[in-house]
Amino acid sequence: MPTVQPITTLNIDGNTLNGTDLSAKVQGLVTVYNGWNQKLADAQDTFALTQAALNDLSRQIILAVKEDADAAANAANDSTVSDSTPAVTTDASPAPTAKE
Repeated sequence: MPTVQPITTLNIDGNTLNGTDLSAKVQGLVTVYNGWNQKLADAQDTFALTQAALNDLSRQIILAVKEDADAAANAANDSTVSDSTPAVTTDASPAPTAKE
């Protein structure tokens, strides 16, 4: 996970202030800010990893659906080929004539 550099100086109204020169209250607030800023960077890193995983899973789903569709189409083609084979009859009896 990326490490965020903590804030050590503040720029307020054009003045640069060193954090160690500020009151304990301000230093405490800056410490909380630094912690939350690190949590934000961690969350963004986790989000990027999760998004990449979802994108790959989506790709796998699409490929699986296409493979299933191809398999179904091949099965349908195979059954059509076997259904179109002409039937062969071996009945050797002559057809009745009008005289019979």
